[in-house]
Amino acid sequence: MTNKQLITCDIDGILTNYPKCWLDYINIKSGKQYNSVDEAKLGEKNYRNIKDSYRDSDYKANLRINSHNKYVINELSKTYDIIFTTSRPILDKKYPNLYNLTYNWLKNNGLVFKDLIYKDIDGNFLKGLNVAFHIDDEAKYCNVVANHFNTNNNKVNTQVYLLNDNILNGEFVDSKVIVINDLIELLNVPFFSVCIPATNRGSTIYRALESVSRQKYRNFEVVIVDCLSDDNTVSEIEHFFLSSQYKLNSFKYSFIKLDSKPKGTSDWNEPVKRAKGLFVAMLEGDDYWEQNHLLNAYTAIHKNNNIGVYGSSSNKGIRDFVGLLDSSKAKEYCYLLKGGVAPPSESIFIRTNSNGNQYLYKSDNYDYSPEIALYMDIVLDGYDLYYTKEEDVFREPSANVNNMKTWYYFSNRFIFIREYSSFFSSLIVLKSKIYNCFVTMNWAFRTKSIFRILSFIKQLLKEVGILVLILVLPFSLMYVMLASIHHRLLAHE
Repeated sequence: MTNKQLITCDIDGILTNYPKCWLDYINIKSGKQYNSVDEAKLGEKNYRNIKDSYRDSDYKANLRINSHNKYVINELSKTYDIIFTTSRPILDKKYPNLYNLTYNWLKNNGLVFKDLIYKDIDGNFLKGLNVAFHIDDEAKYCNVVANHFNTNNNKVNTQVYLLNDNILNGEFVDSKVIVINDLIELLNVPFFSVCIPATNRGSTIYRALESVSRQKYRNFEVVIVDCLSDDNTVSEIEHFFLSSQYKLNSFKYSFIKLDSKPKGTSDWNEPVKRAKGLFVAMLEGDDYWEQNHLLNAYTAIHKNNNIGVYGSSSNKGIRDFVGLLDSSKAKEYCYLLKGGVAPPSESIFIRTNSNGNQYLYKSDNYDYSPEIALYMDIVLDGYDLYYTKEEDVFREPSANVNNMKTWYYFSNRFIFIREYSSFFSSLIVLKSKIYNCFVTMNWAFRTKSIFRILSFIKQLLKEVGILVLILVLPFSLMYVMLASIHHRLLAHE
């Protein structure tokens, strides 16, 4: 027996991108391009037949789940029993497979729930249920639920939550219905955890915190970790939280002081381990954000409900790719390491996978760029990648620019290629070796040091083999020579 209270939750519009998925199906079946469901109703003579086929189709059985809302619902299931409600005609004999199709679709996608029931517009589905709260994306059903529990000797104080996205213009919403922008609000946790490793960032940490305080999107927490700074970092942080800037734009924060020195990038994980938000927004203590950074990220993530990695552009340039890559394409993109992986301050990533396991930087294996393995782990778990052209991040010039002239800077690329090679075909692995060998030798030739060039060649022989190296060397040398000529010509103009 369970003493958990009940949550009733709609399916379509909460767990799917309905009505878009339905409109996409209409356009596929009709061979036309309707812009809305209402337009299709008026213009498509086979509308009813298409709808009938949709309900029992493999298309519907394979609809993608909103991974962010799935996380929220599974978190709620730890405290409540979840009953999914649906207006799909799952009890209609005309669609004998629809109940099992819907039930198995939920189970196969890892949703934790007690039951699946038909949701009628009269509210009969609520009889005998003492519901703590109901979640829906349609105002008409929220109004029915709110009035049912207001007039039927309700034993619990039922809350009714309506997602804001699908409210029609001018549509009536009962005053007892609570309108929310995002399901994460039900967990009482922030959407973003801003994670700041602050060690020895005394000259820049105040600026970084100021940029956080100016963010237009406000549903975030800040986690700051210092690991035995030997400069004025701690006093600068304390000074900021006493400043008028913070008092005018305050936010929830925690400041942790650890008594050990970080090795390499090991301190990046310290604030991430303490984060509570749905997404982690990393900000290195020597960088800062433009005021729209979190707002632009939230807008993209809210619109594309399977994003696991979001990457901004910065003052150092616009990303080579802009837009959404689904997980299957994102895997190859990340593996090739083309165009530069988003550095920590430019990236925002989902904090846990669907099983609640936290994503962390692999700083033990990757001492220079552990983010490359982190993003790969996320897209391998089925999440999408989104990059934007918005230059919302200012990155301080690296104090270790000389690292780019050494093998240390490039070694993580080849550790990464080896570690994840089993997930890709031999052709993709070869492409990644060739591309990254080409990039590495470009930098080697630019040093104009015979010693360093030979040192790089020696390392690359171990990583990619002699055939790849023989293939790449002439093209790399030619590329560097042409680039040098180009720069000289520009200098003379």
